[in-house]
Amino acid sequence: MTPDQFNELRRRAGLTQAEAAKWLGVTRVTVARWETGVRAIPEPTVRLWVRLVAEARAKGKGGRGQS
Repeated sequence: MTPDQFNELRRRAGLTQAEAAKWLGVTRVTVARWETGVRAIPEPTVRLWVRLVAEARAKGKGGRGQS
């Protein structure tokens, strides 16, 4: 997953960087570094992230508001 893809998925879920970080058990700074490409996103994190977002969408709990 590229930094842009991660960012887009987060935004579509209606989450802030801090909220995404909480979901993933990392700091907001880590999420920011992933989104800017400073640090690579670990493959296990990518799989978890995709699953969490998909489950949240299925339950209608995408974050601060979905359109």
